[in-house]
Parts: sequence; structure tokens; C-alpha cells
Amino acid sequence: MHNDSPYHNKKYTMKREELNLGWDYAVKLKQIQSAINIEKNVYLNDTEIAVLCFIARLNNKISVTGIIEHPHFSFLSRSTVKRAVAKLLREKLVQSLDSSNDRRERLLSILEE
Repeated sequence: MHNDSPYHNKKYTMKREELNLGWDYAVKLKQIQSAINIEKNVYLNDTEIAVLCFIARLNNKISVTGIIEHPHFSFLSRSTVKRAVAKLLREKLVQSLDSSNDRRERLLSILEE
């Protein structure tokens, strides 16, 4: 496990059921990645697809700063996350809207068809 992982101090015991579930999610993620590639004619790398799924999970409640500060993305640089978000915006997979609480904050949401 990566030393900078937020989970490295926690004891982990492998369980077959969890690994099976992890595999199911990994396969589903690759299917989504392939579908976007084919239907939208845009290739998303693993970081971009992870950011896209995270934005979908917290739809209209997450900013770039929120992504950067989340433990799952802690091993990525700010610029890597910003590049991923910029590509998702450019490809019209997500949109950025003003926060109702703070005009300086831009919240991200999925653009669904």
C-alpha cells in the first residue's frame, strides 16, 4: 500500500467478499470508461474517471478544493486534479456553478442527457 495513503495506519484483513465486490466495481468502472469513450468520443484516464465518479457522488456539493482535500485524491497534485476537472468541463461531462453560500466557490455537477 502506498505510504501516503490515508489508510496506511489502519490494520486491514483481506476478505474474499470485499475483494469480489472490489472486482465488480472495478469492472463496472471500466465499462463506464469504455462507454464514455465510445459514445462521447472522449478518452478519460483513470484519474479523470475517478474524479467524474466522485463529482457524480456529491453532485452540486463539491468543488475542486473539496476533491483535492479528499483522502482518496491525497496522492495527486493540485494541478493533476485541476487538469482532470478542466477536461471534464471542456468535454461537457460536468458543469461548474456558483455556490449559493460563497460566490468565490464553484460547485461541480454532472451534465446528464
